Amino acid sequence: MRSKIVLGLLVATIAYACLAMAGGADVEAAGGSYLMARFWDNKNFSSLLWEHYYEYICPQQPGHIGNVNLAMAGVDNRFESANAYGYSGYCETTIMYKYANLSGTSYQCGGGGCSDLGVLNNDVTSYKLFR
Repeated sequence: MRSKIVLGLLVATIAYACLAMAGGADVEAAGGSYLMARFWDNKNFSSLLWEHYYEYICPQQPGHIGNVNLAMAGVDNRFESANAYGYSGYCETTIMYKYANLSGTSYQCGGGGCSDLGVLNNDVTSYKLFR
């Protein structure tokens, strides 16, 4: 029974990846079962573009999770609003960066979310979530 479940999840993951590569999926996702953050294509949380999932509520080490190069996912320079979904007070803050590898100008967004990313609207290439 366990192998059937694992096989089913693998098939679903491959199907989703094929849709995404073909342009049929509007929302991308990082792997895991806990929703950590959402990023929207427009201000005021409109047109969901990217969701970040993680396998744990929030990691102890290295102290943050995120995506260091959104260009690889094809969604860099598109975010205009963001929201982190912390659990028990952890990973409720997002810092978005202008360049890959968490570098360049940054914009911090707290637990309530940011309906406008200010100077980084349509200019986010990496981000991290942290405690």
